[in-house]
Formats: sequence, C-alpha cells, structure tokens
Amino acid sequence: MKIIDRNYDYYDYLWQQNGDDEVVFDRRGSVLLSKKVLCDAINCGDGCYRIVNGKKRFIPLFPYNFFSWEKKSGEPFLLIVLAAGFNFFVIKLKQLRYENYLLLDFSMELICSRKWYEYKGEPLNLYTVDSRAFAVDKLSAEEWRKANLSNCNFRPLLNLSGELERCPIPILRGAGFASIIPPEEIYCGIDEYLLASKNDVSIESEGLSDVDKAVNHGFDKRTSFRNVK
Repeated sequence: MKIIDRNYDYYDYLWQQNGDDEVVFDRRGSVLLSKKVLCDAINCGDGCYRIVNGKKRFIPLFPYNFFSWEKKSGEPFLLIVLAAGFNFFVIKLKQLRYENYLLLDFSMELICSRKWYEYKGEPLNLYTVDSRAFAVDKLSAEEWRKANLSNCNFRPLLNLSGELERCPIPILRGAGFASIIPPEEIYCGIDEYLLASKNDVSIESEGLSDVDKAVNHGFDKRTSFRNVK
C-alpha cells in the first residue's frame, strides 16, 4: 500500500519496509490529531446550535450526547470507534477531565477490535456511535464482537457539524492511539479495504455461515425464512 501524504503516521513504516504499491492510500489533506484536537471536535457539537449575538454557537457533544457512566465507579466516559478499513476498534475515552462543560483531557482504553466487511466509509476515520437497537455503552467486549454494526449510527467525529464535504483523514500518532492499537492492524485493515475496493470484490462472506451472512444484512436469525408470508 503506497501512502501519499506529507504527514507521517506511526504505521507508515510498514509501507516503507514492504515496498508494496499495489494500492494507493491518498491521505493528502490529513489532519494531525492531538488530545486537544479530539477534545475540540467533541466540544464543537453534533450539528445542533443556537444563535448567540447573531452567531452560531454549537451545543457541545459533551456532556449532552454520547455520554455514559461507569456502573461501578460512577465515572463518566465516551465511546468512539476507529475504522481502519474493515478493522474496527471500539475505544473508551475515560478519566475525563472537563471544566465549564468543556472536555479538556482523557485517557484511552481499547474495548475490542473486530472485522466489519460491510463498511463503506473513508479508509481511515473516527466516529461516534449510537443505536436504537441496543445500548452501545452497555455492551461487553464479546457483545461488541458479535453485534450487527448495521444497526449502529456512525457519525464522523471530525465532521459532526456536517459542514465539510469530505472528512479529513486523521494522523493518529499524536493522540494516544499508538499505545492501544498495533500499527500492523491499522495498516493491514486499510490495505485490505483499498484492495477490495480496487478489485470491486466483496469479501463480506469469507468464513461466514449462511445464517451469519443474513445477520450481517440485518435479518433476525431466530426467524425462519421458509415460512415467512
């Protein structure tokens, strides 16, 4: 996977080692992430705003939306998802430090990683996530691995206001992701996704039973399709 970008991320060395140019990851226009940039993205709002002195003022995402509490400690946390191609990483932002309803700092914990072959977004992107089908903040790691992600609503964290035509590709190395996700998992997930897109090949069904394929498309496996009228 050839990477085109003036910015350098922590998984880029794998291309330089392998010298594989079969697919191209055009990352130009990428944004350097830091904890402050992530906090600003969360604080900017989710597209809802009010007019203050004739200007738009976005309603903060924190603590009004996508905001939960640890059951035992009562501490607040936020869930985000990093999509690296078909590799999905569910991440908890915890030990939140905030002031005047503005998030200032946090630590990260990887809840789980999994494959989702129906993903059709940017090769690398960050999302907030919610669902009407189940309470995503209450899912265990094992439940996340089995969850039908088609029932989830993924909203681009770096474009929650919806004002950008295309979400910028995040450069992860300065925001703490390198401490919880191996570079190989980022690189290989993007490479697999771009290769499948280039060849227009669906690899959703690899290793899945017919029942699993149906569940991936939103059907309830407890229902028999033979007798449906």
